[in-house]
Amino acid sequence: MRRIASWLLVALLALGQAAGLAHAAGPSGSGVAASALIPTPASRICGQMGDSRTQNGGAVISGSSQPWSATQTEANTPVSKRSNGYQFWVEFLTYGRIQLPLSLNFGVTGDTAVNMFVTSASTRLDVAIQRTLAAGGSCMVLWAGTNDWTGGAAYTDVINAYEAAITKARAAGLLVIFITDTPRGHSSATSARLSTTNLKRMLRAVQWLRDQRNRPGVYIVDGMRDLADPASTVGDWRSSDLTSDGTHLTAMSAALLGQQFVAIANALHTPAAYLPAANSDLYDATDNPLGIITANPMVDGTGGSLGGSATGQVATGWSALYNNLTGYTLAYSKETVADPDTGAPKVWQALTMSGTPTVANTYAGATQTISLATYPVGTRLQVVCEVMWDAGLANIEGIRVGMEGGRTNAPNFWLVYAGSVGAGGKPMDGSRVYRGLMATEPYTLASDINSVSMQFRVSPIQNAAITAKIYWRACGTRIVQ
Repeated sequence: MRRIASWLLVALLALGQAAGLAHAAGPSGSGVAASALIPTPASRICGQMGDSRTQNGGAVISGSSQPWSATQTEANTPVSKRSNGYQFWVEFLTYGRIQLPLSLNFGVTGDTAVNMFVTSASTRLDVAIQRTLAAGGSCMVLWAGTNDWTGGAAYTDVINAYEAAITKARAAGLLVIFITDTPRGHSSATSARLSTTNLKRMLRAVQWLRDQRNRPGVYIVDGMRDLADPASTVGDWRSSDLTSDGTHLTAMSAALLGQQFVAIANALHTPAAYLPAANSDLYDATDNPLGIITANPMVDGTGGSLGGSATGQVATGWSALYNNLTGYTLAYSKETVADPDTGAPKVWQALTMSGTPTVANTYAGATQTISLATYPVGTRLQVVCEVMWDAGLANIEGIRVGMEGGRTNAPNFWLVYAGSVGAGGKPMDGSRVYRGLMATEPYTLASDINSVSMQFRVSPIQNAAITAKIYWRACGTRIVQ
């Protein structure tokens, strides 16, 4: 039945093209378009295939395996989304309209478009498509090319590989979101620059991908827009803050890239129903088994624990969390801010940070302890939070939510998180207000874990003057199926 449905879809698409049906234009300058022929997919799930720029979206913790292999399963997948990967920002900025599970991350460091889409297609691309379909996915995010150009690949070979990947994914009934190549090199990373010939080939291929946006079911994210230095004649990034080494993303560039997915997501989906709407959405083994298990997700009241080194108010049931505050100050507050979409008032827990941190590995935020007495081994837990920060954010390296766990006679460690793991001293984008959903991958409670806490953390950059006002609400840990 699936094969018949796929052939029928292809036939309908061909008829539509013959009839002259075209894409409805996306927002001006968005670089995306929504096909008039493609219905809203039921699934928000997308597989991801590419090189290290895709692979880097997941962090290796708790004994997870990476890179991708033919035996990868949810149980051995990197379980934390990093803020220097586009996956985190896509889910954050779209409020979960597009979901990019790391169990469907098929990125491999050093791989080329020719290898992943043509040479090894039977073991890589086909398997990626099959697994995405088996997981109920509706689309594939593809991103490849940069390693072809460093190897001097011919333009036609790369374009043929792009065409093969798009054709195969569409024939399987999947939508395609293709990210074009991003810049290469900077004055601080000159070794990453391409030769003149290879740069010209890359830019020609970028334009070829841009031209594919009029194909039904194909969406293009322009990796040069917002990221390329318009004055550069050698293909540089616009700023050293946008790249860690002349090739890979930072939290700032990943956020700018992720913004382009918003128009695509808005055309396809309504927001995911991740976030609790009231403190009544609490766990009950019989009547609400998927409810929130932590207290006061809506950050009501001011009865929380502040500690001795911060000022202000903390929501009831929460405790201020901080470490190594040398050189800067914290002020916690409760704020009511109107929802920019509906105008409805929302209560937020806010944290204002100022000063110049002089000690490494410093952070601040809030936490709650999770009692394990009620939840047996094998329970699947997920942390969700709505998070916002003001324009003017300066020298903040990362924000993350997650769960920290402990074992007997061993230091605590992260079980799962969404957000930053430290981006090498590169700041997050503070050019505008950011607001979105932070949601971890589900974590399955292991038998050797004897303590768990839910944490919200903000990490400033050492020896840099920081400015930050960060908000969170609808924040808790829930049981998931």
